Amino acid sequence: MVLKNKLLFLSLFISVLSIFLSPAKQINNHTYSIGFPLNFIWFRSYEPIPHNRFLLFFPSYFVKTEFNILAFIFCILLLYIILRIIIKFINIIKLKV
Repeated sequence: MVLKNKLLFLSLFISVLSIFLSPAKQINNHTYSIGFPLNFIWFRSYEPIPHNRFLLFFPSYFVKTEFNILAFIFCILLLYIILRIIIKFINIIKLKV
């Protein structure tokens, strides 16, 4: 149970960290998407996306930012499943060696 909670926290941490570390993908002239493995934040503005991603959560940029909570939750679950599969493969390899 503790391992499952740690994996869930790790997948949440990776998803939140992807906001600041993953490159923004330009969808069209004034729309950028951010997130890993799925895009869950969209920034819509005629000015370019700020280099400091913390600014997306300040009032001047927040009105231009769209946060898709369903895609964020799906991203966390997807990362959780991938981490669980990796852990199972590591355990299988350890048993065979």
